[in-house]
Amino acid sequence: MSTRPRWRRAESGGDAVGEGAARPTAITMPCLHFDATCAFYAQVLGLRESSRNAGRVALQLASIELVLVDASRREGFARGDGQGLYLEVAVPQLSRVRARLQALGAQVFSNRRTASRLLTTQDPEGNLVNVVALPDDG
Repeated sequence: MSTRPRWRRAESGGDAVGEGAARPTAITMPCLHFDATCAFYAQVLGLRESSRNAGRVALQLASIELVLVDASRREGFARGDGQGLYLEVAVPQLSRVRARLQALGAQVFSNRRTASRLLTTQDPEGNLVNVVALPDDG
């Protein structure tokens, strides 16, 4: 038997989810490799830091924040396998991100057909990250 919670579909009408009632404000990610993960999102993908304090860095990801939390400082906050998030980020210059990843020796997954507009890599936590080119990428 599955341990996942079962969610009932909202009835039509009334306050149904999807009518603007909720929108994401942040994604929080526990990090077993905190410094390396912060550097990956800030230096490789170019996300701007919006706040920082002991064991926590918030990076601006469009209209929401990607909050990285040092799992070694928060008891019970760590995942054992680093496979808890699959993120997709659009960037203005995919070729520049690809070059940064290659300079770091990071593994880049792409195929010939989509290589100019999409690549997949892993952050230092092992989370998969799809990096897609914005339409004006040259």
